[in-house]
Amino acid sequence: MTIIVCSDLALGNYHFGPGHPFGPYRLQAFLNAFRRQGLAHRVGRYPARQASHEELLRFHTPDYVARVRTAEAEGLAFLCAAHPEFVLLQCGADSLAGDPITHLAFSHRVHARVTRDLCRLADDFCAGRLLAMGGGGYHPDNIGAAWSAVVAALLEETDPPPETSGL
Repeated sequence: MTIIVCSDLALGNYHFGPGHPFGPYRLQAFLNAFRRQGLAHRVGRYPARQASHEELLRFHTPDYVARVRTAEAEGLAFLCAAHPEFVLLQCGADSLAGDPITHLAFSHRVHARVTRDLCRLADDFCAGRLLAMGGGGYHPDNIGAAWSAVVAALLEETDPPPETSGL
């Protein structure tokens, strides 16, 4: 069996923005562990490149590829066509680090960022109407940190309140 590892600066820099778990640190964390465990010399290395249309079709239907390309080209145009009357934000604190059930690793700052982003969308598409609802979360300090960060963002504070020290 041949194993090839593709890595490239462009792949390492791909992310969904600060605070999102799909961040640029992920590739570097993998490569560090990959080298530390002595795996680098046991596999082939290949520079990454953008997949061709034909290569995409090996893994996705033509309809899916076309929809992704259209969505990418049109950006948020679908929101204009949908004419939303309001935006709903479900503020589940179970995604924060320290939750005893989900074991995820977000911070309260992610809640603040998502709230700010959705406020901008609500301003652009539905006259600022946004309903934020508490929900989820099984660690009291997380609930306080997440929901306070949402309220701070709704109040347009630039920094969410600090996390509770018990985390």
